[in-house]
Amino acid sequence: MNTDSHSMTRKEREQALRREAIMEAARSIFERDGYFNTTMAQIAETAEFGVGTIYHFFPRKHVLFAEIIERLIEHFISEAKLAVSTHDTWQQQLASFVKYYLSWIENNSGFHRMIYEMFYSPIPEIKPHIYDLFKESNREIYQIVHGIFEQAHDSDAILDPEFSSLMILGMMHAIADHGYLGILQRSPKDYIPRILGVIGGYYREKQ
Repeated sequence: MNTDSHSMTRKEREQALRREAIMEAARSIFERDGYFNTTMAQIAETAEFGVGTIYHFFPRKHVLFAEIIERLIEHFISEAKLAVSTHDTWQQQLASFVKYYLSWIENNSGFHRMIYEMFYSPIPEIKPHIYDLFKESNREIYQIVHGIFEQAHDSDAILDPEFSSLMILGMMHAIADHGYLGILQRSPKDYIPRILGVIGGYYREKQ
């Protein structure tokens, strides 16, 4: 809940809690059944509200779907920045980022179903908005990683920031995609030491 609860009236707090309950229920169903197989009646039943209450907060299903995706992306970005900011050296920052990213993939596999469905199925009401949001979030993630490798480059690590950023993000995107498709041989988090080992090996080779 993003609103400061201390400045809210009791009625506003109750409304905010209802909204959160609806979003949690909707997310669980969207992740399990997909956008097109989910109805507002299902969401109402899971959230234990009347259908009219759902429509009071979210007049259309695509509005609810888009807000869930938007919130997940915003949370992912803010936590990724936090994971990096708590460390000083580029090695620590990179390790923290990779661990956070792959742990998030493992713990939020349903998110990728929602993203895949949105990009590969026609949901014209929200696709342009979410596409722009997704593009911006990828730009922010790239900047986070690029900043880490710029720090490495400045400390004579001889790592090209652009290439290293693309390499790391490419590997993690592939893990996310293959994890969603169910063709990974291990869990996403099991790849953490392998990815860090690739960068470590490249660094030692350049030295």
